[in-house]
Amino acid sequence: MTDQLDLFGATAPATAPVESQHRPPPPHRARRTRSGAPGPEVITQVLTDAAAGRFGLLDYTERVVVFDDTDRVRLASEEDLVTSLMTSGHLEQHPRRDTVSALHGAIRRPVTPIRPTKTGRGLLARWSALHTSRKG
Repeated sequence: MTDQLDLFGATAPATAPVESQHRPPPPHRARRTRSGAPGPEVITQVLTDAAAGRFGLLDYTERVVVFDDTDRVRLASEEDLVTSLMTSGHLEQHPRRDTVSALHGAIRRPVTPIRPTKTGRGLLARWSALHTSRKG
């Protein structure tokens, strides 16, 4: 290796070759497709939960929440997926008249439930049938 000058005119120190280090295997994660998008199982579960009325939009912030109880909500971990399904037309808000009041932490806020659209129900039916055919 030739001595090279660094930015300040000193010679760069010779570096020893890096020994291969043993790395632990990555933690097990939910199944995803090659593009990094969630698989059919995850989307089917979100659509099923939306059909059961488990998701809603928190007041005017439009944050996605999950109903823990009939009177209590928390932020949804699947928020990105739910907003993506809303953008693609598979989920929609209930009319404003269906807004309920629920506790988010210690504060009571209005929550508008989310429901599947006709295309969302069709997608749920197709992927549910696909998922059951894979098992058997």
